[in-house]
Amino acid sequence: HNIADYMSGKNNVNINFKDMNHINGYGIIRGLQFSSFVFQYYALVVDLLVLGLTRASDIAGPPRMPNEFMQFTDLATEQRHPIRLYCRYVDQVHILFRFTDEEAKDLIQRFLTEN
Repeated sequence: HNIADYMSGKNNVNINFKDMNHINGYGIIRGLQFSSFVFQYYALVVDLLVLGLTRASDIAGPPRMPNEFMQFTDLATEQRHPIRLYCRYVDQVHILFRFTDEEAKDLIQRFLTEN
């Protein structure tokens, strides 16, 4: 078995309290302790898909000396990509883009062409 089978396995736990009965016949969690890991892993995958591997590593910094929050190692690293700020809080994603005049005009033109 692998970790995906374990994470998505059914628990089939029967919970009884007084005259109430509940059977957990579906779900992805084998215990409340494991749910935070599953969500954090899912959020990491979403972050990497939104940012891309290169920008994610630019924002995080090198493994031996990670960047402080909202800081880059140098100005060249900060300016080489339009995403300048990325913040995710649970299920809300906030991204700050900075475009040059030419990039902004091109983006607007492509939007107007498609719509």
